[in-house]
Amino acid sequence: MFKRTHVPPVAFLTIFLGGILGVLILAIVRVQHDITLPYCETCWRRIKKSNLMETLSMFSFFVGLVLGVVLMLNLNSGIVFWFPLIASVGLIVWAQRSKRKAHPKYKKVDRKQAVVAAGVYGDIVFSKVTSASVRPSSSR
Repeated sequence: MFKRTHVPPVAFLTIFLGGILGVLILAIVRVQHDITLPYCETCWRRIKKSNLMETLSMFSFFVGLVLGVVLMLNLNSGIVFWFPLIASVGLIVWAQRSKRKAHPKYKKVDRKQAVVAAGVYGDIVFSKVTSASVRPSSSR
């Protein structure tokens, strides 16, 4: 089960009306699609692993920040502050790339439907009206 939300890009301009009012309007116009896709055990394990790596990489940024300050104060050098941060940012980029490879590929998400690419099987369309339908990827 995957969840994909859609917020119209124009709705983000409502934040300029005021913080609370803008967030309230964003919450009202947001649409969430619940998508159920069949995955093999290996692919599902890869998705869980990529989610864990994403969480750990974000945690590593805060650890790198603290470690950078500690190293900077102990070694009296401002340049050593950046080494743990650069390493943690590299870890975040790597985790995001692996997450993008493991998770389903969304071709289109709007208010009415979400289209997921399913390789040789074509595109799977999840609509708010019906549960799912298959659309061939190439017409003959």
